[in-house]
Amino acid sequence: MSERLLSKLMPVLRRPRRDWTIPAPDAYERMVKEKQEAARLKEYWQGTTPYGREIFRRILHLAWKLCEQNPSMPEVIPQVEAELKRFEELRDEFILMLSKELDIKVEECQGLSLRGMAMQLVLRSRHSQWLNRQVADNPRL
Repeated sequence: MSERLLSKLMPVLRRPRRDWTIPAPDAYERMVKEKQEAARLKEYWQGTTPYGREIFRRILHLAWKLCEQNPSMPEVIPQVEAELKRFEELRDEFILMLSKELDIKVEECQGLSLRGMAMQLVLRSRHSQWLNRQVADNPRL
């Protein structure tokens, strides 16, 4: 018994039988796909923080709701701009996320003012709503 163990022993934690589960047959494939998707999203949103992404998501939602309620863009744009001004320290993140949303280069968005960003978000929301109405009216599109 004076021999040294070649492997490290790990304690076994007992679990009640009611907690035993049989893994689904495709559990490993799903886990691999989830990890790949998480890695893809991490790479896509590199340069942003969870805090910034959440605020940007809420601003997009605000623009969408205001466009649904108000037919006039001059009423909506200042409200979205005011929300962007509240988080001006996240301007660089907002520009990065806006460029990804609009699928344009970040360099093209660098010169945008907060009003310009607000206009882009409102135009995006208004256009998406218009497309949704077109598809609803004509399902063949």
